[in-house]
Amino acid sequence: MTVTFVSNFINHHQAPLADCLYEKLGMEYHFVQTMPMEEERVNMGWDTGMTKKPYVRLYYEEPEACLQLILDSDVVIFGWTGETRLLTKRMETGKPTLRVSERIYREGQWKAISPKGLLAKYREHIRYKNTNLCMLCAGAYVASDFHLIHAYPDKMYVWGYFPEMIAYRADELQDRKEKDVTEILWAGRMIDWKHPEAAIHMAVALAAKDEGEPSFHLTMIGDGELRESLENMVTEAGIEEYVDFQEEYVEKLIDKLAEKNYTPVDSELELFSNYILYGKDEDGTSIVDRKEVQIATKYNTYKKKADQSLEELSEMPGFNESVALNNTPIQYKTKKVKFDREKSKDIKELYPLFEQIDDINNLLQAYENKLEHTEENEKYYERAKQLTTQKVYKMKHLLVELRREQYTIRDFYHPTLQPLPVHAAYRGGE
Repeated sequence: MTVTFVSNFINHHQAPLADCLYEKLGMEYHFVQTMPMEEERVNMGWDTGMTKKPYVRLYYEEPEACLQLILDSDVVIFGWTGETRLLTKRMETGKPTLRVSERIYREGQWKAISPKGLLAKYREHIRYKNTNLCMLCAGAYVASDFHLIHAYPDKMYVWGYFPEMIAYRADELQDRKEKDVTEILWAGRMIDWKHPEAAIHMAVALAAKDEGEPSFHLTMIGDGELRESLENMVTEAGIEEYVDFQEEYVEKLIDKLAEKNYTPVDSELELFSNYILYGKDEDGTSIVDRKEVQIATKYNTYKKKADQSLEELSEMPGFNESVALNNTPIQYKTKKVKFDREKSKDIKELYPLFEQIDDINNLLQAYENKLEHTEENEKYYERAKQLTTQKVYKMKHLLVELRREQYTIRDFYHPTLQPLPVHAAYRGGE
């Protein structure tokens, strides 16, 4: 079986998987690179001679041969190529084809309503919805984006990078981390949507708390259009002794990471999001809340505030006087119907699902100390001691999915029709 991966260029993200496929398939595996790598990425160390690998073909040097390879292959996987005609030609063959994509609405799913954008998405994605083209989703919310435009129905799958694992001896790693100051590392392309400026704002806030010698050091590795402005931010804040800019090769990043003198445990990793995403300190406030720094938030066009008076409320754009004066509550949603196990006791396939739901529900109740303390329930309290915040979060989502599955299985055996929501317009003019 011939498998061909087509992408703009091969890099350290894709090489481990490509090497593995080549090891399994030999010369039946090919990687077609459609364009030369940009200078910015070359300077960051992305181009480490990977185009010399035996399975790599260069489309920009031999376009006809590469196109024929794409047409003849049994399976083709398309990343971003910059050459839409390659996919179009491949789809004409009717052979199994896959695409890899990150989010298409990274800046907000509200963009899905743009007529111009929808036309572009139709040409690129939606028109293939009834073909054998599948989507490999490189991100947690990719499938959600494509669901909005009804693309790839029941043909989306989880996808991720396959990085090489490097194992260190614990004592060797600890020796490399022993330093007088806390080492912090930021690495990536210095472009707007990577937000490298957040690391500089953090350094400014930490430096303001130092009373003597620097207690930390921040290394910024990478390059990009924001590099100069970031260096100016450091100079203007007077924290040059805290921050160091470097342009290192990618393979050297592993050594840099290994030298950072802090290794978080699982429970600490779970709390990182509070600080990285929201910037909270122990008192629950951030440096923005305390006016220590000024950072323009992304969504600052609407500020929520309490309604001061009925007159102020009536001036709001969304105010509807008929709704305010109507004493009958508007039912916008169909009321939730509690699943009745007694009515579904004839469906044997539901029994294992019931047991799993009860087990997870009892465990979560024990975690929140809401489960009745009985001898039988003590096993749940013991298991709950091993839970972390992240595990509880995942279990709650799993519980929701399992409860939905109850209805799916029940409706398969006993089909039911849900009543339509009642709207104010159907109240006979009330």
